[in-house]
Amino acid sequence: MKYLFLFILFWMLSISLDASDTIEIRQPISVYKLGKNESTSSLLIQNKFISIPYEGIRWGFLDYVNMKGVPWLLTIKESTIDFCQSDERNDKFSEKITQTRYKQRLVFDSCDINVILSKPVGEIVFNNSNVKSLNVNSSKEANVRLGSNQRLKFLVFMDNRNLSLDVQFNKLCDSLDFRSFNNSYKAFNLVADDKEVGKRVYQFSRDTINSIGFDGSNDEDTASKYVWSGDFNNELIFNNCYINADVVTFLRLKDSRIVFNRCEFGPDIFLGDLVTDRVEFRNCRRIDRQIQIRFRDKTTPAQIRIINSDVENLDIEWTDNLTLYFDSTDGNDARQYTYINLLEKYNREGKVDSYRHVELQYLKYSQSNLFYSLSELWWGHGYDRWRVVKWAVLFVLIISLLNYWHWGKMQETYMLFDNESRGWRRLSIPKWFVVLLYTIFLFFGLTIRLENLKLTKKRYVLLFLFQYFLGLFTVLFILKAILKF
Repeated sequence: MKYLFLFILFWMLSISLDASDTIEIRQPISVYKLGKNESTSSLLIQNKFISIPYEGIRWGFLDYVNMKGVPWLLTIKESTIDFCQSDERNDKFSEKITQTRYKQRLVFDSCDINVILSKPVGEIVFNNSNVKSLNVNSSKEANVRLGSNQRLKFLVFMDNRNLSLDVQFNKLCDSLDFRSFNNSYKAFNLVADDKEVGKRVYQFSRDTINSIGFDGSNDEDTASKYVWSGDFNNELIFNNCYINADVVTFLRLKDSRIVFNRCEFGPDIFLGDLVTDRVEFRNCRRIDRQIQIRFRDKTTPAQIRIINSDVENLDIEWTDNLTLYFDSTDGNDARQYTYINLLEKYNREGKVDSYRHVELQYLKYSQSNLFYSLSELWWGHGYDRWRVVKWAVLFVLIISLLNYWHWGKMQETYMLFDNESRGWRRLSIPKWFVVLLYTIFLFFGLTIRLENLKLTKKRYVLLFLFQYFLGLFTVLFILKAILKF
């Protein structure tokens, strides 16, 4: 009985303690009612459940909590910050939401976050937290850092000016929904661990970006060559943005791509050291300055996609590992537009190697698989012209062997020269040599003597015509190789 009484007392005490740590904000509140000073320079809020009315994106945590007198560092630790729909909107209370903005360092450590931060100032840090939802809006010169959080679900940044955003080492993102609208970024830095799971898509719309870091955290395993998985787990997508940034990449962020859609570019744009699987230009009609595009690794396959975009100022370094990519949504007209404009550009600029890379990919797209393969085998689509000489030698040897087996019949079908008058037997000239000469004269001869052609044996007439026309075909390509027409 005694132990039962103690248990009930302990249970009631724990409920009362929990209740004291749960704060539902209904009116402006001083931050000192939520936490206490740790030192003259820091204040700590710990083990609290703070519920904030949700009145839309205009108001949030910093609107309801009065920060007056807060020292340099405010830390919220092991707490839950959650907004809830306000059923009883108080107009008088709305007028009071003019709290002093916190201008120093605000740290959320090991918290559950579902919060709006409107008009934040200074540095805001989220560490080791479960960030279900975060909305940062209308800030000026804010510095937001998200590092080592276990989960990120929904991040929204709106109408911020000169924002610095740093996102690093956030694990277990099943599906991160990152949306950015009408911001200007002093810097955006993304660092992801290659061992992280889940898909991360960072979507920017109508933003101005002045610095981009897009980086992996682990050194690549040099023992095994990196191969793209075929899917993208890390995506940076810029829609209607102004990009004036040097895209800095130190280590490969695997399974990644960068997309520019309807974007414009400033004088500081630089894409000359990319370590990504694909870069895309979609509907970028106004590219009025040179953009250098280079992929650091010249052996790992990479892709570039250009759709309905101005190619004149795209300075692309084409290497054997770089492929011009189109997907199933790209129509034939859009593909033709890209191919033809690139070929005209490189032909006009005299860039032979770039022209070759694009033309080979265009031929593969425009020709049937059979014709493309035969052209590649025959003379490398005209880029390995002297390969036809090797084919000519091979053909002569094979046909000589056929003529040797049927020498008598071939002589009866087409008498090239009088054996007796030539005296090849009296001179002990080997039969194989005579057959070889016969084949060479027939194969490379541009004319035939119709009076010497006997039509009595149709099978051998067909064999004769086959080697003659094969010879004409081969000679034509040899002339093309010599004269380069």
